[in-house]
Amino acid sequence: MQASFFASLLAVAAVFGADRAQAQVYEAWTTCTTHSNGRSFTHSSADSWSASQSAVDACARNPSTYNFECRSNIRCSSETSYPEPTYPNPYPRYPNPYPSDPPSPYPDYPSTRPTFPYGAIVLSPTGRTSAHLRDCGGTVELNTRGGQVNIVFRNVYNCSKFDILSSQGYPINYGLKSLGGYDRARSGSFTLPRSVIDWGRNGVMVQVRSNTGAHADNIYLDFYAF
Repeated sequence: MQASFFASLLAVAAVFGADRAQAQVYEAWTTCTTHSNGRSFTHSSADSWSASQSAVDACARNPSTYNFECRSNIRCSSETSYPEPTYPNPYPRYPNPYPSDPPSPYPDYPSTRPTFPYGAIVLSPTGRTSAHLRDCGGTVELNTRGGQVNIVFRNVYNCSKFDILSSQGYPINYGLKSLGGYDRARSGSFTLPRSVIDWGRNGVMVQVRSNTGAHADNIYLDFYAF
């Protein structure tokens, strides 16, 4: 009688394990993506609500995005994952008789042209050095004289805050700075700190925006430093 009872328990455990393995084989993942002001945010999860909410939250936390765009642009898709079969390698590995090349004594410096983010105003000492701010109003100018990189704003109408968003594609924790002057006629000059400038070609993204974030312009600075 006792042996029959334990046999029944083993049978139930085997069925439960088979169902669990089957659930893992056919596990569905949801990937959600949203975008705002030229920036994209993606999150994946086994829970569809968590995937969409995490993507929207990441978008809303970014200072250069708009919350209503983060919520309205959310798109999700689901896919089912299946385990890939594994096969033994019929070819044994042998040590490489040829040693690898020694490391180069010269560091790698950026030599390719940076990718300009979509929608940003691009300023360069070898190209356009000034432009009209499309959303904030007023003008912006790039000045690289005197061994420094300065960005100058004049007669800014809708915006009052300045920030450095990224350098070479990496986020920068610079902090908001205020433009001087009076409301609807603000001006200011800001010098890029040396910490955001690399050797060779640089791509620095800065932003001028209003207090509420309702108005903003991104400016991409393309310049060389040696």
